[in-house]
Amino acid sequence: MPKLSEGGCGFLQRCLYFSRSEQLIILAGGGAAIVTVICGVTALLGCAAAAGLVAAVLQWLSNRGGACPKSKPRLKWRYFPTPAVQGCVA
Repeated sequence: MPKLSEGGCGFLQRCLYFSRSEQLIILAGGGAAIVTVICGVTALLGCAAAAGLVAAVLQWLSNRGGACPKSKPRLKWRYFPTPAVQGCVA
């Protein structure tokens, strides 16, 4: 069950922490968006290749359980004052 957590992560900074299951949900939605953009930009010529590549990457990440390793399962994303991925944390 996804449980989004939020908290301070430095002096006057705020971060979101994504669990492994939340990472997979975000990756699936992001993958669909990437395929849509590539299909539109290439006038459907690169659509099959893009879909295949994105599907392969998503399958690999799904088999891994997310973008972060098991030793540091939560993805840390700073959203204030400036957005940035901070990496994987325990």
